[in-house]
Amino acid sequence: MRRVLTSWPLIIVSTIAFFVIGYSFSVYAPRIGGPILDVLASRSDVLARLEAMDAAQMSAHFEMTLFADMLYPVAYALMLGGLAMRAFPKAGWWLAVPAFAAGGADIAENIVQLMALQGSVGLVGLKAFLTPTKFLLLVASAILVIVCWLVVGGKALRKTL
Repeated sequence: MRRVLTSWPLIIVSTIAFFVIGYSFSVYAPRIGGPILDVLASRSDVLARLEAMDAAQMSAHFEMTLFADMLYPVAYALMLGGLAMRAFPKAGWWLAVPAFAAGGADIAENIVQLMALQGSVGLVGLKAFLTPTKFLLLVASAILVIVCWLVVGGKALRKTL
């Protein structure tokens, strides 16, 4: 498994997917007509946003969440987790945990959003935990990857000098 997750082809494909899917959000944005649910955490904010959307906007948001936003956490988890594991083979699994946990929190958040967009708002309160957790873990994993690769680069530079 480690060999697959740390392979350059998987890391490159997941990085390209990360940017392509990220761009696709801007394609959906005009059809959604306002902030996407992914950036809202409080139950009241989510419910207000749902109330403000018409049927076409909800349909566009549902489509974006189901297709683009379900793949996005897979792409960034594979990219960041793979890079962390590649930088430090022995500790890599531990360094990859925030990336994989962020992806899991994002997918759980997407499920809550899909349910809410279909009218089932009973679990919307979970976004108060899932959304900040997702962002915190995503930022932490990005910082970890940057630090890992700076350390690896510094060691390589010292060897050449």
